[in-house]
Formats: sequence, structure tokens, C-alpha cells
Amino acid sequence: MEELEGINQFMTKEYLESPFIRRLIIRNTFVIIETYLYVTKEIIKIKIENSGDSLDWQKLALLNEKRVDINRKGQIETKDQFHSFIPSLRFTLNLFAEVFDAESPDYSTHQFEKLIKQSKRRNQITHPKAKEDLLVSMDEIMENTDVLQWFMTTHSKINQKFQEWIKIIYKE
Repeated sequence: MEELEGINQFMTKEYLESPFIRRLIIRNTFVIIETYLYVTKEIIKIKIENSGDSLDWQKLALLNEKRVDINRKGQIETKDQFHSFIPSLRFTLNLFAEVFDAESPDYSTHQFEKLIKQSKRRNQITHPKAKEDLLVSMDEIMENTDVLQWFMTTHSKINQKFQEWIKIIYKE
């Protein structure tokens, strides 16, 4: 929530009139979310390693973003495997909730629908096909705020279970 408060300085009329700042706000929202998702995956790995729990091989492969194949010599090859943003977000949050025995995220909200829409919009801004793709409306900026709020609130709910677990670990 502190990070959300830090955005306030950019939410002035002076800043928001700039097309560059508007695009920056959309892109940086997803930088924040993707950073949290990366750290979340690392936390899940630490929990699995330190608790004696296990995950099936499919979840481990997805968690590590790896693909296993066989080369012409019959040797195993491991390659990086990247997934689309929304399925990866859902997988990571669902697994985080599962591993820490937390309530699963609610993907039925209007805020989550906005997140899907904004992720597509972020892709348009990052890889524009037309000049119009670079224009970000004030409504999109306001939707962006809802998107970040949904993510931070959702992640925070699951993170409470992580915090409980880490307190137990440090007491031992």
C-alpha cells in the first residue's frame, strides 16, 4: 500500500497531461505486479524446500518457468519457458494460496476484468502497431489505479499467511 501512496505525486494534473507519463504509469504498474509475482514464486520455492512439502512435477516446472526436452543425442535439455501474463498471474497467486493454506484469489471482480484489459493495453503501448496505440486516456489511468489496488489487496491477503509462517520459522 505504501507503493500506491508513492504514485500520488504522479497523479497531479501537470503530470497526467503528459502522454509519456500516462504510458509510463501503465507500464510501471505491470513492472510492480511482475516483480511481486517473481518474488512470490521464489517464496513458494523456499517454503517447499524448508517445510518438507512437495509439489507435483508439473507445478514445479511451471514455477521454475522451465521446459524439459530431449535433444538428438537423447540427452535432457532444459529451456526457459515464459507464459502469458494473466495465466501466469493466476497460477502464481493460486499456488501461493495453496502452499500457504490461504483463501484463493477472487477473479470474478470488475477490478480483475480491468486487469485483463489493462494487460492488453500495456502490450499495445509496449509494442504499438499504430500511433493511436500510444495514446492513453484519463479513464485508462483511473482503471490502472483499480488494477493495482486489486493486485496489492489480493496479494496482501495471501501474504498474511506467509508472514504467519515466517514468524514460526524464526521462532524455531
